Amino acid sequence: MARLTLPGFRSQFESVLDPADEIVVVYSGIWTFGHRFGLDPKVLPAALIETMLEAAGERRTLLFPAYTYAYSQTRHYSPKKTPPETGVLPATLFSRFHWTRTRSAFNSFFAAGPQAQRLAAISGPTIWGEGSLKAHFEHAGARMVVLGVPWKDACGFLHRIEEAGLVPWRYFKTFVGVWESDTGEQPWTESIYVRSCYVMPAFHWELPDQRVRAKGGIRTGSGEIHLESADAADLVDAGREILAEDPYQLIANADEVRHWVRHGKAREIEEMRASDPRTTAYLDAHEGRS
Repeated sequence: MARLTLPGFRSQFESVLDPADEIVVVYSGIWTFGHRFGLDPKVLPAALIETMLEAAGERRTLLFPAYTYAYSQTRHYSPKKTPPETGVLPATLFSRFHWTRTRSAFNSFFAAGPQAQRLAAISGPTIWGEGSLKAHFEHAGARMVVLGVPWKDACGFLHRIEEAGLVPWRYFKTFVGVWESDTGEQPWTESIYVRSCYVMPAFHWELPDQRVRAKGGIRTGSGEIHLESADAADLVDAGREILAEDPYQLIANADEVRHWVRHGKAREIEEMRASDPRTTAYLDAHEGRS
């Protein structure tokens, strides 16, 4: 198997971009190909980041997910101190680079480029809904990139489809905690369209990918690494089409999930409300409950 080179990687990365792209979001899994560069593992992540920056150019803004779902347990978050849980490249950005981090305790992104500060200021009432950064990716036609791993395993952006379609197997939960910044600590809340605590949906996340691919909307890199891209709006539109046909089509264990929706969802929400009324703050407002 031939060695990979950084110039070859840059060429392949450039091949999945469009001249009109202004926002590029990369979901990565370099363990699938990193060993083929023959570089010191301590050096490779930074080299790949720098190569992608060069490929993106000065006109584009490049982002990597820096999610920290530990906030659901710790209820404490610091953009400067809380490490990302999204792999080697974001971890390298956190420890060795000085990128802008967008404003979310759960779903932040590291951003570099002309729109970094503007994107960092976006903070919607929920993390996947209208007004959120992920909704902005959709409306702005951001270029979503998967590097080393397939869409169904890599792209957390696809959860945007669930909230955009208000799928029945989720409900809104508000997480109350603390945000730590240079000026001290302050109260912080974020609301997520969560799944059941008791019934785990098994997703058919390959379906949006297949639908966009069938329409010619997936760009495939010109080299040996699994590297593909798509317009964020195309992915969400494909998901909306699927949900319009059958709201449970994205779920492999649809019968189990449907049973919970009918017989367990309301009870689970009431249990949550009784345990801590703050957790249903957004849900109650959204449903018009006083």
